[in-house]
Formats: sequence, structure tokens, C-alpha cells
Amino acid sequence: MNRRLLLRALLGFALISMLIYLLTYAGRPPTDQVVVYYQRPTDAQNQQNQQQQPHHNHNHNHDAEPEGQPEAVPEPGPDPEEPAEEPGSGVVVERPSRGKLIPVKDIPLKPAVSKDRHGSEQPGGAAAGGAHDHQHEASEDKIERAPTPTQSTKGWVNSHIFQGSCGAKVYRGKQSKQFPNFPTVRRKLRSMAANFEDDSYFQRAFGYLVPKTSGRYEFAVASDDTSEFWLSTDFRPRNERLLCYLGRPEDQEGDIWTNPGEYTKYASQISEPVQLEANRPYYMEFFHKQGGGGVHASVAWRSVGQPRFEVIPGDVLMAHHEESSETHSADDGHDHGAASAPPSHSHVGGTPIDSILVPKMDARADFHSVLRVPSSELSSALSTCDYKPSYTVTRQMGRYEGITRVGFSEVFPDDQTQLYDGQRLDGANLVIPAADAQSVVNDYIVRLNQDRADPFTLKQIVNVVRKFDHGRGVTRFLIEVDVTRKSSPGKPERISEYVLRPAGGALCYPRQFAWNKEATVHIVIPVKNQVAWMAHLIENMEELWDETGDNHLNLVIVDYSSTDGDYEAMMRNSRMKSFTFIRKPGNFERAGGLQAGIDSITDPDAIVFTCDLHLEMPATLIDDIRKYTISGKQAYAPLVVRLGCGFTPEKPNGFWERQGYGLFAMAKKDFDRIGGMNTREFGDKWGGEDWEMVDRVMSAGFEVERLRQARFYHFWHSKKGMWSGNTG
Repeated sequence: MNRRLLLRALLGFALISMLIYLLTYAGRPPTDQVVVYYQRPTDAQNQQNQQQQPHHNHNHNHDAEPEGQPEAVPEPGPDPEEPAEEPGSGVVVERPSRGKLIPVKDIPLKPAVSKDRHGSEQPGGAAAGGAHDHQHEASEDKIERAPTPTQSTKGWVNSHIFQGSCGAKVYRGKQSKQFPNFPTVRRKLRSMAANFEDDSYFQRAFGYLVPKTSGRYEFAVASDDTSEFWLSTDFRPRNERLLCYLGRPEDQEGDIWTNPGEYTKYASQISEPVQLEANRPYYMEFFHKQGGGGVHASVAWRSVGQPRFEVIPGDVLMAHHEESSETHSADDGHDHGAASAPPSHSHVGGTPIDSILVPKMDARADFHSVLRVPSSELSSALSTCDYKPSYTVTRQMGRYEGITRVGFSEVFPDDQTQLYDGQRLDGANLVIPAADAQSVVNDYIVRLNQDRADPFTLKQIVNVVRKFDHGRGVTRFLIEVDVTRKSSPGKPERISEYVLRPAGGALCYPRQFAWNKEATVHIVIPVKNQVAWMAHLIENMEELWDETGDNHLNLVIVDYSSTDGDYEAMMRNSRMKSFTFIRKPGNFERAGGLQAGIDSITDPDAIVFTCDLHLEMPATLIDDIRKYTISGKQAYAPLVVRLGCGFTPEKPNGFWERQGYGLFAMAKKDFDRIGGMNTREFGDKWGGEDWEMVDRVMSAGFEVERLRQARFYHFWHSKKGMWSGNTG
């Protein structure tokens, strides 16, 4: 009997302990995970904090205790086990393994910068004028001195390798987001034989040529694939000029190359004679683009009149700056950050022959600068009606069936999403006939003005999105228009509401189908060893905040212990207003990383946008995510342009990614409702996790809105280092 009682007591104690553990730790990140939350105070909060600060009397004699008075007893301090609060910090670091919240001090803003005509940043405001302004160079009111050789810089030049660079043309390497600040390998080149055994890379070798003898010299390049050699008229990078090259942008990809030491295959390989003075440093740059196959690259010279070219030897070379070690790569454990190097040139002469089309901006882009008419002011104009599309289901979808049931909506006016892939039109959002758009807008404005003492006047149609439900004969519209009031004709305001037109019926508001104009959008991105792309993402996010001033936007980064940079420090030193940083160990897992980011979001009404690192996001994307993500009803999967190798948003050429659903927006509570990411099946897999998620979204009765997102680009990129942590 005693044994039974003892066993029952032990079992009861175990159950109670387990219950306490679950209540205490359920939902927390694993103990090997660190989460950092940061939100920069808004201008209004900063002003309020300043008003609340006590006035300090700096006359210390008045503050001193009178003689003979007993010492004041200090107020009880905070519990040492509780985190101290720091006014205005807005930052909390959560370390679940210790069970504490540790505050972090304010994060300083980056200094204001502007860019000169070369794209180089100039600190402290406006870029200096003139054709010769360069970063890292002395200003005009200072004396510029030529560099002198030292023991550590003699006999070599800097060589930066940018691995995973597509194509075989030099200009493609210069268009890479990694160039020139984020090489994957840095090395010392001890002659101008610049071979590097790898495929798909871009090389920049730079430093100084210090000839021992005055005279006239000719230079030549040989390489597989293409190359360029630039030489300055003195030690200043701004005075360099292209002397000789192999390959032009308009040449056929992969057709231009030479054998090792073959300096006379093309006339462009050999320079005109150049006068050089002994013991004077001349700044130089050598670019080499390797696509695939054979690999070699060299710069040679000869005195005028000599028969043979010889590779430039190390004893006339001087480095631009000391490299901290012979070779650096993304997996060597160092925090490399941006490379120290002078700015570089764009390609001179020739343009890509591919046909391109840059989308134009329209009124949709100024959403952040136009006052909105509150929905509450418009709610009485129309009755509400039930909305249950015939194409939604509540049954279990077959594997990858969901994407076959996703349809596209139509837009008005034309949102300039047509795209050319070479000479072929790759499609665009379907455009609603103008008469149809005008009809529904006029009908809505008339209904809004019924019984209004201060009626609206239509100024312009900004955006109309139409979706048919042929099964029920119902049409859904998103109507966005700019209007003015009779009482304030000079102040435009924007109306943005969903309406429904039943077959043969009057306009009505679809029940529980309205977008949340102030929903916080969390952009969730898992990363590993992609420091250059991380820097680009931060710049992109800063631009979004600068343009929109959106206080309901947060970036969530899940970092799988990257070794090529301190991503948290990069974010803390940025101008981003809000971010969450999660550090996880191990190899990259997309599904697991996304789920870790989703789990860090506590607001059930917030919107989660599962995203990719290698993107250029337009400011319109954030509000479009809000418009097309309806809590409990609809998710949004925008189409992105996949740029071709070497192309950029300024020179877009590629195709619309119709098959991918990895860019996906849904309310947090809806993500939880469908079970989140399928980490059990796709924990260590890449591919198919987005289609499987769409199956569960559709099975739960949700719609998925699908539109081509204007000015939304995905860059071609290498996947080296993303999963295993190495660059091979």
C-alpha cells in the first residue's frame, strides 16, 4: 500500500512539474537560439521623452548636502535579478537559455551620406561637385602626396575575388552587388600573372606600378575569359584610363578568350605607348572575368622597340593597402565587412544589346504622401453582404494541387508590369477596360455622396483590382481613388476599400473582407554567409523607411551563425527603425528559419511576409502586402521578376517567376492556424515547401491573391556558402 501511495505521489509530482514546464517555456525559442528585438523610438516618442526628462541644475553648490546633515539614505534599487530599464533604448535582448531580458543601449543612426556621380558615398551631406570626386581621396584644400613603398606593401598588389559571379564579360562582374566592397577572397598577387583556379568569378587586382626605368612602355592583356587593364597618369585613381582590353559587352558570351601568353590575338589587347617615369607610383587596376572552362589572366609590358611582352614582375608592384592575411574567404571565421579599396569604374564604351524596359512610376507609388479617408467614415454608404467565393474549398488538397487553383486578378490603370526577356514579351497584369473601371468607380462615388453634407469630388482613379467569381456571378473590386471634399477642394485624400457587385445587384461591402491599413508587416528572411546581400538588404530597407516613413514595418533576420560578417552589428548601425535578429546554430534551413522568425512575432493581427534575401523591394510592396492580405480570408503571393545573369533593376531583363510561392504574406494568426512551415518534412530540404504550404492554405478555405508586383526584382546570385557555411 505504501509503495502504491509513493508511486502515485511521484507520478502526480511528475505531471505537475511537466505542466509547470509547459506553461513556463511553451512557445519560447530553443535554448541555443538568441533573439534580439529592436525598435527605434519615433519622432513623437523622442519628443515626449525629452519633455519628460527632469531639469538638471548644474550648480553643484546648490545640490550639495548642507554641513552637519546626515547622509541621505538611498532609495531601494531595482532587483538585481530584474533587467534595468534604459529610457528610449527600445532594445531588448532575449536569451532564453538564461531566462532573462537584458537591455541594450541606444543604437546610433548612421551619418547622412550622399553619392557622387560614380556612386561613391560622400559623408556628411551633399556630394562634392566636379568630375574627379572620389571616395577615399583628399579634398582640394589638402595636399595630396604620392604613396611610398613600405616593407609590407612592396612586391605585390591587392587581388579581390568575387566568387559566384555569372557570365564571362567584365561588365557583368562590375554590375554584381558584391562588387567592389564584398570579395569572397582577398589575396596578395606577387606578379601580374593573376591566375585563380575556379569557375564563375570576377577578379579585381589593384595597386601601384613603380617602374625602375623611365621610358615609353606598351601593355598587353591575355585571359580566359575577358579582361581590362587601367592605368592612371599618376598615383591618383581618379586619373586612370583604359589602356587595353579583351572583350566588349556587345560580344557573344564566351566567344572571346586567348591562350596563356597570347597577347596579339586581338588588336585591343595591346595599348598605345605610355611614358612612365622611374620610381613614380602609377595607380592601376586589372579586371578579369572567368565564366567556365580554361582559366588564366595576365598583364604584360615591354619597352617600346622590344620584341617580347613579359609579365609585370613583383619588384615593380606596390599594394594599395595591407591585407590582414594572405587569403580570406567567407568561412575563415573573420568578420571581414566591406573591403578597403578605392572606388572603381563602370565599363567604358558599348552597351548590352538585350532589349530592356524599365517600368514607369504611377500614382500608386505616392500612397505614403496622401491622407487616407478613414473606413469608418465610409461604412454607412453601402450595406454589407456575404462573401464566399465558389473557388475556395474546405477539403484536404492533394499534394501540390493548391497552386493549380490560384487565379490572377486584373488591374486598372496599366501598372507597367510588361517585361521583355531578350526580344520576347514575358507578360503583364491583365488590364481592366477603362469603361468598366470608370463605371464601378462612378457608381461607388455616387453611393458615397448620398446624404453627405460635404460630398466628394473624384480627382483620379489610382488603382482598381477586379476578380471574377464566375461560379456565383459575383465580382470583387478593390477601389482606390483620390478625392477632394467640397469644404477643402485643394486637399486630396485617398479612398481604398473593397466592394462587391453581386450579379444584377447593387454595390455592397463584403462582410469581414477589409484590409488593415495599419497592420505591422514583418519581413522574415533566413540567411547564412551572404554578407554582401545582407548589406544590400539593409540599404533597401533604409530606402523604404526613408521614402515612406512607415512605422509599422519590421525586418526579421534569422541568421544561421554566419562567419562572413556581424549581421547584428550591421543592422544596429543602420537607419532601420525596427528589426528582430535571431541567431541560430547549424546549417541553413529555409523552412526552419522562416518558422523561427514567425514564432518571434507575438501580434496575431500582424502580417508575416516570408521573403528572400536577394531582392530589390519597391516601397509600394509594403502597402500592397497590407491591401491583399485579409485576416482570416486571403493571403498574398506577389510575382517577382527573376533578373537574368548580370542584370539590375536599372537594366532589368528576365522573367516573371510564376512557379514560386516562397514570397508569401499572411496574417500571423492565419499562419498559426494552418500549422506554419512544414519543418518536419522540409527541415533540411530546399524546394517544394512553398507549394506544400499553399496546399494547406487553400485547404483551410483561404483565397490566394496573385499579381505581378511592379518594380520587384530578384537578383541572379550564387548559392555558395548558404547551406554548409563554406564557399566551395
